Amino acid sequence: MLNAVDKLRQLGPKLVAPHVKSLKGEADLFELRPRQGSSMCRPIFVQQADRYLVVAVAVDHAKDMDRAVADARARLQERGTVAD
Repeated sequence: MLNAVDKLRQLGPKLVAPHVKSLKGEADLFELRPRQGSSMCRPIFVQQADRYLVVAVAVDHAKDMDRAVADARARLQERGTVAD
């Protein structure tokens, strides 16, 4: 997973599918897909200016994604960095 985060840091917006995917219904949240999507673990991140902020991790994307998205939203609201 750290390798995928490092790729995001290095490549930024040049990192595309299958390594990154936007989340349905979430205009500003994206999932990082380690191992080209074959990893069960998915970091949830947001882009803020020229930075990327990992705000949650779905340990098992099939079971934990809804919880991870809710956690991400809550953390961003706590920071005051996302509009509803």
